[in-house]
Amino acid sequence: MLGLGLEYLSSSDDSDRERKVSSSSPSATEKAPVEKPAPGLKRIRKLPSLPSTFDSASAAHNNPSAHQGRVRSRPFADGDYYAHVYVELDVSAPLRRTIDATLAEASSTCEVHALVPTDGKLHVSLSHPLPLRRDAVKSFPSTLSRTLSGAGAFSLSLAGAPVVYYNTLGGPTQAAGRGKPTPGARAFLGLRVGAGARELADLLGKQEGVLAKMHLPLYHAQPEFHASFGWALCPSPQEGGDINPEATPFPVGLVARLAQHTDPVLAEHPGWHVGALCVKVAKDVTRIQL
Repeated sequence: MLGLGLEYLSSSDDSDRERKVSSSSPSATEKAPVEKPAPGLKRIRKLPSLPSTFDSASAAHNNPSAHQGRVRSRPFADGDYYAHVYVELDVSAPLRRTIDATLAEASSTCEVHALVPTDGKLHVSLSHPLPLRRDAVKSFPSTLSRTLSGAGAFSLSLAGAPVVYYNTLGGPTQAAGRGKPTPGARAFLGLRVGAGARELADLLGKQEGVLAKMHLPLYHAQPEFHASFGWALCPSPQEGGDINPEATPFPVGLVARLAQHTDPVLAEHPGWHVGALCVKVAKDVTRIQL
């Protein structure tokens, strides 16, 4: 009996020890406690990676190889709708033949691209390209119309000798004059406005209030209004080579020869009657009656 009692007590002690051990150690099915961040700190989650097609549209728009080597003065941003304010001039058959002959001679020295649209009209710009957001696509033309309509029609003429104008890289500027050649930027062949320049300046002054209120880039401070009809890229340095920063695709001697084409025709041209201003947003054109 004594032996049985001792055996019973021994078994009881072992089971007690087993219960104590099992209660102090986690089972295989239990999960380890999750560490919580310290008070006041938030857990940082890793953001998902962007798809390979992200911003592909903007990249295509900003690729110079897709735009005859042109570099945008302001990179394209997805969601922008570009607007342009200008005066439209019909091109007569004699003037069109003269422009074609002028561009053909200019092309003998460099690659020149025509700027006369397929509708056969020249444009006199009153703005830089204006980036509009979607909510301003409809409001911008209507706001400009309320500001400029009723300004009054006027006569316009173009001077005979071509003039070279230069754009700038790095965004629209208010720089006065004709600009300076910049490697990789564009040089334009244009015909300067004679009669009508004062009226265009008045329209520009009224327009600036609208642009400033909408935080859009203003046009040149002292613009020389003109109608461009061709452009070429200013020379860029080759690999490891040097280049004159003032090199131009249209040297003075060439421009003097081009004037022999344009001078006689424009001297006999009757000029233009300007009764409307064009506002182009994306592909839609609104005409504001003056």
